[in-house]
Amino acid sequence: MDVAKRISINHWTRTRDVGKQKSFQRIKILYSEVTDGILDAWKRKKVSILH
Repeated sequence: MDVAKRISINHWTRTRDVGKQKSFQRIKILYSEVTDGILDAWKRKKVSILH
């Protein structure tokens, strides 16, 4: 999922907090297992995949 990786990297580069960087690394792994609907919802900040 190239699009998902590009999105996660986009957010990761904007985040300087180490804890959030680790979280985004975890999100990149989860991206391969979620549907486009969940991915789109997360991009709109309506869904939190990590919680």
